[in-house]
Amino acid sequence: MGGPDKLMPLASLCRVYADWGKPEKPEPCDRQLVAILEKEFGPDSPQLLSTLKEEAQALRSLHKVEEAAKVEQRIKSIQRVGTSA
Repeated sequence: MGGPDKLMPLASLCRVYADWGKPEKPEPCDRQLVAILEKEFGPDSPQLLSTLKEEAQALRSLHKVEEAAKVEQRIKSIQRVGTSA
C-alpha cells in the first residue's frame, strides 16, 4: 500500500482500528500511513504529527515502551523544527 491516492482510505482505516480499541491493528496501519506521509510531505513535516501520536499511543497500549518513546522523541524533534522555521 502506498501513494497519495491511498492516503485517505488508509487514514480512515487506521482511525477505525483505533476506535475499536485494539492496538495491535492501528499500530502497523499507522506505520504504513507514516511512510506514505513521509514520501508526500517529507520526514520532518508537521503533517506526520497526529499519525505519529496515534502510533505512539498504540505502541504504549501494546507495552512497547521503548518503541513508543522513540516515536515520541521524533514528535518532539518535528515540533522543534516547526517552531524554529
